[in-house]
Amino acid sequence: MKPLILSFPWDGDAPQRLANELDLEHRPFDLHRYPDGEILVTGPESAPPAVILYCSLFEPNEKLVALMLAADALRRAGAARIVLVSPYMSYMRQDIAFEVGQAVSQQAVGKFLSGLFDRILTVDAHLHRTPEISDVFPGAEAENLIAAELIADYAAMKGFDLDALVVGPDRESRQWVARVADRLGGDILVGEKTRFSDRRVEIEFPVDDLSGRKVLLVDDIVSSGGTIIKAAQKLISKGAGHITLAVTHALFTQDTGGALSEAGVDEIWATDSVRHEASCIALAPLLAAGLRSECE
Repeated sequence: MKPLILSFPWDGDAPQRLANELDLEHRPFDLHRYPDGEILVTGPESAPPAVILYCSLFEPNEKLVALMLAADALRRAGAARIVLVSPYMSYMRQDIAFEVGQAVSQQAVGKFLSGLFDRILTVDAHLHRTPEISDVFPGAEAENLIAAELIADYAAMKGFDLDALVVGPDRESRQWVARVADRLGGDILVGEKTRFSDRRVEIEFPVDDLSGRKVLLVDDIVSSGGTIIKAAQKLISKGAGHITLAVTHALFTQDTGGALSEAGVDEIWATDSVRHEASCIALAPLLAAGLRSECE
């Protein structure tokens, strides 16, 4: 029996795109909110042995409760294996206690999800000091898929070629920049970031004159956009031409898009890990490739 894909309303059309790639049936969960803020999750009366549950965890708190209730409903309906597909995985940044008394959210949320699901797939998880995604989810199968090749292919379709300059704002972005450049061709430039506070950073690039070069600025996550804004301003000061930002997870605030435009970013591409007007790169082919074994 083929797996069933289930999802919640907040993920829009992305789960259906995944279902189309895998030729699987897709159904939404019904979500009811009580006046006191509690939620009721209702799924199918009976479930196949294997179920794929799609839920991206941007603005995650209510969604984590919904996942807990959905997993319970699916187990009661007969699902023996539940695979969580969460293109954006939240709570990854706090991988250590930076001050006494703090929770380590990566470990806490990882253990919570591991207790609910048999396998967890995510994309470009924001891992710093954690070497492997399996370390986040003890007891569950876990994979961290990389979107760089999808981004590179989209860039090639949009006219980027060997003359393009693939740029990362800081050393943390080098892994994504290198993968995109390997696929696309072109030169690599990675900035050096100095952080003075949560809101103040400076970026330097080891180059003097960019002479109008077309830039593809690549990063995994952008929220307020402070680092990318500084990078774009510095690139323009060194003579960069058209600047396109390609980001896996566009966790933009209300002001981020306008601030990026004012800083000199001409175009923004994002994957559909989060619903956003810039979401033009579908993750469905990447996710489907990671899930084919579930359909055999």
